[in-house]
Amino acid sequence: MLEAVRSWQSWTRIFFMGLVVVGLGLAGCGGRSPDIVVPPPKVTEVAPPQVIQTLSAMLTKTAPEVEILAPSSDATLGQEAVSVQFQVAGMPVFQDGVLGLGLHLNVLLDNQFYQSVYDIAEPLLLKDIAPGTHTIRAIATLPWEESFKNPAAQAQTTFHVLAKTPSTAPAADLPVLTYHQPTGDYGAEPILLDYLLRPGIVTTSGTDTMAIAPETANWQVRATVNGESFSFGLLEPIYLTGFESGKNWVQLELLDTAGNPIDSLFNNTVRIIHYHPGGEDTLSQLMGMRSPLMRWLGLSILTTEWLALRIVSGPAYVCVGTLRVPTQTSLS
Repeated sequence: MLEAVRSWQSWTRIFFMGLVVVGLGLAGCGGRSPDIVVPPPKVTEVAPPQVIQTLSAMLTKTAPEVEILAPSSDATLGQEAVSVQFQVAGMPVFQDGVLGLGLHLNVLLDNQFYQSVYDIAEPLLLKDIAPGTHTIRAIATLPWEESFKNPAAQAQTTFHVLAKTPSTAPAADLPVLTYHQPTGDYGAEPILLDYLLRPGIVTTSGTDTMAIAPETANWQVRATVNGESFSFGLLEPIYLTGFESGKNWVQLELLDTAGNPIDSLFNNTVRIIHYHPGGEDTLSQLMGMRSPLMRWLGLSILTTEWLALRIVSGPAYVCVGTLRVPTQTSLS
């Protein structure tokens, strides 16, 4: 369930600064070490834009339930085209015709983002799938690309094309880290860092086992952005600034509390994203709080409710004060 208001100061981030370690090492080698100035991290966590916080507060009771009806788990298919059928309860799935946003599913094939799905009435066709074992993950997602965090908001199934290849299947008894965001191109900061965790059991020492689940504190995720690393242990979205214009890289790793990797398929993922400030797409305008979208929205509760109705429920008409605004209204 999405929290409406988060205490940003309560999050603990552990920054790994190599220059600090070097400085301590020099001091311990005898003699006075020269002063070492450690530059501040370029990547910084910030609160989400105010309009995102307001919209999030309207969705605190939304808890979607996602199922993958086909292909069935462990099915072996005789063709390289796979038809995927979804079922979603507790959340409408749609795309607003004006804003281009809406509640949707993000679909990953193996460990790569495949497609956003805004209509589940028709199956999603996966084409030219290589022979072997594959995993589909479907994630209930907010219009601004945050994932819902209730356990049922993500579904996962593993299937086979022509034959099984066990090395490409996630271990059933190990937790699975899903790198959700960021992916693709961005036109404004902050940029969302978002992930999900499926529970599992890991061996800690000898025959001792430990449950790894989102609600427990016996795991952590290490994120590295352009070489800067930090760790966290809360299943919540993180908004970041400080990305370089152009190409950036982001890595997410699942660790135990001692900082050791929990080795399993998907638990160490690196992606390249591109940041080009000044993007004109709706999401960039929403994140950057820029016009022309802001000429419509501003920060008043009425206009924010108008946005919420459009991208959360998608009615044919929405009310702004005493006005009825058709969904076909242009933002130009």
